[in-house]
Amino acid sequence: MRNVVAWEQIVILGIIIFFSGCVISSEKENKKNEIASVVSNLYGKSVLFHDSLILYIEGEPINGQQFVHELSERKIISVIEGNCSKCIQQFNKWIPFYNRLKSIGMENKLIFFVENVDPKFFMEYYHHDIPEEFILIFDEKDDFSRMNELPKNKMLKTFLVDSANRIIFVGNPLLGKRLMDYYYDEILKK
Repeated sequence: MRNVVAWEQIVILGIIIFFSGCVISSEKENKKNEIASVVSNLYGKSVLFHDSLILYIEGEPINGQQFVHELSERKIISVIEGNCSKCIQQFNKWIPFYNRLKSIGMENKLIFFVENVDPKFFMEYYHHDIPEEFILIFDEKDDFSRMNELPKNKMLKTFLVDSANRIIFVGNPLLGKRLMDYYYDEILKK
């Protein structure tokens, strides 16, 4: 009798594990489909730049919208949460990629949109954490993400745009060498 109860418990445990595996697998599949859908919606979309964007050059604010429009070639845009200390620490991970671009004279092709933070506060408290060569454009009210209907997923808030500011690739190159190499190769194309 005891063996039957133990056997039933093993079978029940196996069924639970099987179905929980199916649920986890299903959740992963749903997540993949969700990401594919977001990327599909972003691909080919024209990026809009509003006039409240602020770029600081040598401590002086200038119109970020005008600056971005003057860059008529391909560029990489990465949107960073300015009120997230973990996100700000990620700037250091961009240094090797930036240096790679800089080695071929393309350092001005990497632009960071820093959102949800007062630019003066950010510059005062975080400027020492970020290489001074990085191009930072501030968006205090998250207008850029809202206007362009960007996803909340931080992995999908970096993209390559063509000379007409249409999105041609989505994904954070810090997630892997192949992705970083792809961005590097694509930024070289005219």
